[in-house]
Amino acid sequence: MSDLVYLAIMADPHMPMAQRKQEKAYKDYVDEHVQNVKIVWEKMKENKEVMDYLDSIYSGLSFLISEVDDQIRSHDSSKYGIDEWEPYRKNFNPVDEQEKEDNTADFQKAWEHHYNHNMHHWNWWAKSGNKDAMGLNFVIEMCCDWAAMSMKFGGDAYHWYLSQKDIKLGERQKKWVVNILKKLYGIKE
Repeated sequence: MSDLVYLAIMADPHMPMAQRKQEKAYKDYVDEHVQNVKIVWEKMKENKEVMDYLDSIYSGLSFLISEVDDQIRSHDSSKYGIDEWEPYRKNFNPVDEQEKEDNTADFQKAWEHHYNHNMHHWNWWAKSGNKDAMGLNFVIEMCCDWAAMSMKFGGDAYHWYLSQKDIKLGERQKKWVVNILKKLYGIKE
């Protein structure tokens, strides 16, 4: 299912080679990100400090792990859909700067679609006025998402998070994020 939009786009025999190259580059990027999210989640599950912490704040650790396993399997699946694919591709892998510039409104709409259909984004909870209700399972997936981005772009998700001023989380969710990421990275400060 996840490749249907990509395959349909790539089936166009009239597609210019420059666009074909960018479509493939974007697909590789999304595939790598999704794989990195899975890798981070596996590292978290193998990290005794992370698991002990989760066990201390959530009764039913095996249920929580199963729930997050399911979420991670479908992480960012909406990026492969018609509502997000081309606007995202044109933003992150444009054929030229004009294509990116012409795509600004469509990308904003695609980004809103993305966070409105993926509850691991704090934006979903903040926009709905329920930032304090974001569940631990979604916080874990969000941490995996951020750590996967740091695998690609360098640094670590913990220090990146501390540098962000616009993220709106409830107090409990902030504490979870800090503790999970510190334990994931072995930060003792």
